[in-house]
Amino acid sequence: MIIKVPVNPWDGMDSSHVFVDDLRNFSKPGTPYHNPELEYFKDIGTRLLQIAQRRSDEAQCQGNIKLISKNESMNWYKNIIGMRQEHPPIPGQKLRIHNPNKMYLPPESKEPLSRLQGGL
Repeated sequence: MIIKVPVNPWDGMDSSHVFVDDLRNFSKPGTPYHNPELEYFKDIGTRLLQIAQRRSDEAQCQGNIKLISKNESMNWYKNIIGMRQEHPPIPGQKLRIHNPNKMYLPPESKEPLSRLQGGL
């Protein structure tokens, strides 16, 4: 889903991005969506994020990507892809105002993502 917003005149930032709505590897055993009829394919998530990044570039969103992570996938997005939480939890805060699973691809992670697994 491409989300285009006007550039903020106060800070000049463009928050346009591609929102990755649903990212699943149906071939991976041990996941809730596993289809045993499919041969196992590794690195599908990385490839799909690279495609989303390319689509973001084509839509003039500067390679910006956002998504809502599942709890069990959070470390993969952080450690392998280099994404960050848009609203990290604040220690001691009991009331959650924002979803801590909302993640974005920061500028310093865009080039490494494009080169992961040999790139596209």
